[in-house]
Amino acid sequence: MSGGNTNRYMLGVGVALGIIFCWLTLAHAQQQRIVGVVTSDYQIITDASDVYVLADDDMTDELMAYVGKTVMVTGSITDQEDNSIIQISEFEVLDE
Repeated sequence: MSGGNTNRYMLGVGVALGIIFCWLTLAHAQQQRIVGVVTSDYQIITDASDVYVLADDDMTDELMAYVGKTVMVTGSITDQEDNSIIQISEFEVLDE
């Protein structure tokens, strides 16, 4: 390969590896478990007053049937601006 082709090849390999790394990081985000009360504002508030905003998805729709109840949820938490957003993978109602 000539010098210009080698540089483009290496750039392409670097971009591809970066994309793969980002995808693996997102796809395998560590699941966390929190316990708190579901609010009508699409949040879970813990005993320590930590507030988690519920991601807009089907699991949240299911969870909203338990407003006012204490739940244990497992999911991926991301920080966006001043909010901690949780995308729930599973939940359990602790008080009925």
